[in-house]
Amino acid sequence: MENVKDAIKGMEFFKGFSDEELSILQAEMETLKVSEGDCLFAEREEGNSIFWTIRGKFDIKKYAFPTEQIILRTEPGEPIGELSFLDGENRSATVIALEDTEGVILTRERFDSLREKNPDLAFKLLMALSKILSFRLREMTQRFVELA
Repeated sequence: MENVKDAIKGMEFFKGFSDEELSILQAEMETLKVSEGDCLFAEREEGNSIFWTIRGKFDIKKYAFPTEQIILRTEPGEPIGELSFLDGENRSATVIALEDTEGVILTRERFDSLREKNPDLAFKLLMALSKILSFRLREMTQRFVELA
């Protein structure tokens, strides 16, 4: 994989983070590859990490027996798993790779370490996550209204 810092620097999510901040974040992240068809996260499993795709796409699915509903198709750069990462609850959906993917993962443990060492950067990361959550909530609200 290319330099992680360069990869995340190009993501919309990390716009506004300085080179120094990206270097600090890179040190807390691990790279991860997921093969086409494999599950990144499964609904109801314990969730303690967040993933950003560098290359590839995922479907985020919700199962309601006997059917499944695709609730989101991700693009590179989007965070995945942010709800469980933030609230400590089990995963709310299943995430399946649509193609071979590469990305970076930040565990809650590594985030807590970052928060102790660099609270301003941890706060900045949380604010960026809150913007994504706000955007997704507004998007889901619109979809709900369109279905009514």
